[in-house]
Amino acid sequence: MWNEREVAAFLESTRGNRFYALYYVALATGMRKGELLALTWDNVDLEAGVIYVRQSLAELAGDRPRIGDPKSASAHRRVPIDPSTVEVLKELRQQQEEEKRVAGAEWEEHNLVFCTHLGRPYYRGTVWWAFKRAVKRSGLPYIRFHDLRHTHATLLLRQGVHPKIVAERLGHSSIKITLDLYSHVLPDSQSEAVKAIAKVLQTNPGLQAVCKEPNSERKTQK
Repeated sequence: MWNEREVAAFLESTRGNRFYALYYVALATGMRKGELLALTWDNVDLEAGVIYVRQSLAELAGDRPRIGDPKSASAHRRVPIDPSTVEVLKELRQQQEEEKRVAGAEWEEHNLVFCTHLGRPYYRGTVWWAFKRAVKRSGLPYIRFHDLRHTHATLLLRQGVHPKIVAERLGHSSIKITLDLYSHVLPDSQSEAVKAIAKVLQTNPGLQAVCKEPNSERKTQK
């Protein structure tokens, strides 16, 4: 996974790249590659700043990309997005309108957010190769495209976002899955618990008296 500095460096190095918007939205939402490649404009509400995940792209070796249901029932979800991501998507839509005009009759209308210059779905392998080249050119440590999803989750958790919220964004069926995957990046919760209870005891004279009482009894018995 990348840290904040590496994420910023990657986005800067890919600005102007055809897949820039794809990389940006992947990092901003934690969506799976198949979910991103099957995303259609009718599932993007730019006014409200929300993406609805309702389908996923799947393919077999040599087959044409096929769009179907997401990975699981919990993968159907609502993912709010920030204003910067909204702007990236608005620019992408303008770019697509120009490509559609240039392509003319060759354009295939699938209403896809991320598509070729002729409107066709991308092969997952095509995106993988493009990402691999982009990472190499950036000079950053190599990660898989799927690790953009892990990076999204890790950055949120490090910022103190509750694991349940992260689980909802990722489409996990249970918060347990999120905790099992990312517990190693969570703050030291035991340390925080110790600090919290110490603060309570130190600011409550009544509790302090109760806590000291057993020690006093032992001294009396001696």
